[in-house]
Amino acid sequence: MATDSVSIERIRTLLSESFCFQCPDHQGLRDSSCNLLCLDCYAAKQSAMCRWCVANHAPGHHHRFIQVRKCARHFAVRAEDLDTIIEISGMRKYIFNNSLVIYLNPRPLRSGSETNNSRGCRIICVTCARSLLLGHATFFSLRCKVFSRHIVM
Repeated sequence: MATDSVSIERIRTLLSESFCFQCPDHQGLRDSSCNLLCLDCYAAKQSAMCRWCVANHAPGHHHRFIQVRKCARHFAVRAEDLDTIIEISGMRKYIFNNSLVIYLNPRPLRSGSETNNSRGCRIICVTCARSLLLGHATFFSLRCKVFSRHIVM
């Protein structure tokens, strides 16, 4: 779908950013975990924000934000949120809290196995070689798709 595309540099910022830490400016307030990223700001020091920071961010301007969730100890984004900024077809989706999510980065492989192909999986990610259980998926995570040559934006 990708109706409001975002530059590849902004997507790379999303992939390299740290999330889900306590906001240093709003430590005493409820729900102050830094899990939001502005898709419209390109300042080098702009980083993850909590919901209280977002309330004061760029007043008078309509900025888009994407929320990052922690899913099985890894960062993920709801597929419907990501679909508005990048084409997500071919990416592995997981169900988390009744929503489809896509991992931002590949999960590490089990120690002792170079690929999951040794477990008999015939369908693997073209970038990280992680097993893909669904036949229509080509990429395990957003990073796998962005750093491959199959980028469709």
